[in-house]
Amino acid sequence: MKFSIEDDNNGSIGALGNNLTGLKKTLQSNFERMEALLLEARSTASREAQQYEELRQMEEAKDGMMEVQLLEKEENLRSKESAIRHLEESLTAKIQELEHQLTEKENLTGLLEQRTAEIGNLRSETEARAVMLEAQLLEKEENLRMKESANSQLEESLTAKIQEMEHQLTEKEDLMFLPRTKWGTL
Repeated sequence: MKFSIEDDNNGSIGALGNNLTGLKKTLQSNFERMEALLLEARSTASREAQQYEELRQMEEAKDGMMEVQLLEKEENLRSKESAIRHLEESLTAKIQELEHQLTEKENLTGLLEQRTAEIGNLRSETEARAVMLEAQLLEKEENLRMKESANSQLEESLTAKIQEMEHQLTEKEDLMFLPRTKWGTL
């Protein structure tokens, strides 16, 4: 019986060996697949790491460009703000100058209106005075005509009196000379 147990054991051992060989092949196959998967995973990880690095570098470059653009925009903004401040100051000064000119013109307009009113008053007064002076002139001219007429009449009257007196004087002289001549002949 020894033989049969040994045969049984040899058969079991052979089957176990066959099972181990099959298991070894399966493990070997699984190990090779795992190595292939691991290599593929490493390759994928390497590609993804490279892509990540490229993306990071692109983002850094983009960030750098955006930072430069931001600095440029900030500088442009500062420049524009400075120009706006300068323009505001200029416009404020111009507004103040225009307000000053407006005030001066309003003052001059007020003064002009005052002078116009004064001129109107003076014109009215002058016209009234001219009418009064014209009336006085007409009155004086009338008085002068009357005086001239009176003088003329007086002159005529005096001339007539003078002529009459001259005539009387001539007669008296004649009378005075006549008697002397009469007396002288006597």
